[in-house]
Amino acid sequence: MPEPDTHPLSNDLSALDLQSGSAAIDSRLNVAQMLSLIDSILPFEACLYHEIIPLSVESSCLHLGMVNPSDTVATEYARTQVSFIHCSVVSWPVASDWQRKMLSKYLSHASRQKAKPQPQVEALSQAQNQAEELLTFIVDSPEDLRTDGPLGPVSDHRPMPVFDSPKEL
Repeated sequence: MPEPDTHPLSNDLSALDLQSGSAAIDSRLNVAQMLSLIDSILPFEACLYHEIIPLSVESSCLHLGMVNPSDTVATEYARTQVSFIHCSVVSWPVASDWQRKMLSKYLSHASRQKAKPQPQVEALSQAQNQAEELLTFIVDSPEDLRTDGPLGPVSDHRPMPVFDSPKEL
């Protein structure tokens, strides 16, 4: 009988090569924060478009990897986004291929997270959908319906019909 594999999955981010080739970048890279920041503050599409990657947050300072650190539009976008969490931005130059590789790893991580079954969340959303669904009863003679329920007795007052044009009166 074969022994179970106890090694981490090869597609687990902790097992992947995340080295940028720069000691300054590698020392500031916090993968968990990077993933969280892409999920919440700096969306994947913006990182791809502006060629940026969040490295970490330390002492109210976002360390931001930038393919082109002199790109003022990208810097201003990042500053605007992180101002909501009261952080300043410090940019660090990163290689274009490393930035794209990190975004690719983010996509792999995000797809694995979505693929994990979440039965409690699914059951809750199904219960909410069922609760929000309104039932419609079709009856032959609606004028014969009377209720003396929690809303009180039904009055004999019937609304006037609405016509599209005055000619129909």
